[in-house]
Amino acid sequence: MVTRAISTTGGTTIEQVDIIFVASQVNKDIQSLSRAYPAILSLDQAVDLFNVLMAFMSNNAISAIGFTIYDPNDGNKVYHELKYQILYGRDVQPISQGSPRGGQGGQPVNAVWVPSTAKFTPWIRWSDHMLQLPTTEQQLIVQGTGWPSPNQGGSFIARYDGGHWNDIGNYFSGKIAASGKEYK
Repeated sequence: MVTRAISTTGGTTIEQVDIIFVASQVNKDIQSLSRAYPAILSLDQAVDLFNVLMAFMSNNAISAIGFTIYDPNDGNKVYHELKYQILYGRDVQPISQGSPRGGQGGQPVNAVWVPSTAKFTPWIRWSDHMLQLPTTEQQLIVQGTGWPSPNQGGSFIARYDGGHWNDIGNYFSGKIAASGKEYK
């Protein structure tokens, strides 16, 4: 079996198989969010986000990613959100505590009431590594993802009002991890 590895800032090597595992667990959660809100987030959209996760995680391009059910007619009020801090290299150790792989995505998501004007949006926070790359390299990384490169703007400003955050778990493999939280 051939495995592809990437290097991150600081020289950490991350195996492609580890990226696939972590991205798959997050994607299982997105699919659960789709099942809870099928009229707002289609299963096809949820599955397509796996490719985006793979592209960004393979290039150490993001430090966080979120998947938000919100109301644009009420100042972007968030009703339900899954968000993940993406960790690379030695930052994974406190989560994994030395275990090679862990976490299981796809637990059921319980829908909350949302207005008929509710929408879905994914959002990202670019990593320092991505922000330090030349514009041409940034454009290659985002090519085909539907996201603009960092210097092209476009940010989602959410409004959190009256909900609560809960931990939903950590997904880790090798030197990459996603630490999840749910807001509703």
